[in-house]
Amino acid sequence: MALLQPPRRRSSDASPEQTLSHQVANTLREEIIAGELAPGAMVAEIPTAERLGVSRLPVREATLMLEREGLLVFEGRGRRRIRSLTARDLQEILDIRLMLEPKLTALAAEFHTPADLKLLEANLQRLASAKKLSHVSLLDIEFHDLIASAACHSRLTHLWQIMRGQIQLFTAAMQRQQQSKTRAVRESTARSHDEIVDQIRGRNASGAAACVKKHLRSWKNVLQAYDWGDTV
Repeated sequence: MALLQPPRRRSSDASPEQTLSHQVANTLREEIIAGELAPGAMVAEIPTAERLGVSRLPVREATLMLEREGLLVFEGRGRRRIRSLTARDLQEILDIRLMLEPKLTALAAEFHTPADLKLLEANLQRLASAKKLSHVSLLDIEFHDLIASAACHSRLTHLWQIMRGQIQLFTAAMQRQQQSKTRAVRESTARSHDEIVDQIRGRNASGAAACVKKHLRSWKNVLQAYDWGDTV
């Protein structure tokens, strides 16, 4: 069970409720990514509030945030459930990633700023020291967020944002499955991301795109190797 701590000192434009809502969202997000909250499970306000030791309001606001991210789905009467993905969903998400992300990464190689590169390198450093698989998955999605931002293409970045929640669930499911077999997801992710950043740093657009394709195509083998059942 993840228990929340009282909110730390906040900026002048954030209320205690807003700060606590983000803490609740962060806790639930990590539980979803870690698989501690199973696909299809209902996230009810009262039990969740009691479990985390908070009132219902921050839980309600947190679930709205996660719904907007695509991690939760609304079923009416105020009920929200963890989004489920089928094996077909996973394949379709991979297809979209293969169409979208090589272009974003090529643009990031061409147009990134020194600040963009610094953020990517900081992400790599945090990944290298990540202890939990859920943190690896969260840093993975952040890495691709940073690439989308560095691409400086508003419409492609908008498409990334539309798919982001489902890509996050895809990444978490794939990495949990792979970790159960290899115990080396952090190392393989870090190696692939290092290669991508090297190409971006050198402003090699075609090389960066090729590295992302290689990185993503490795998940095709994972899709084909395991029995995914009905949903993940």
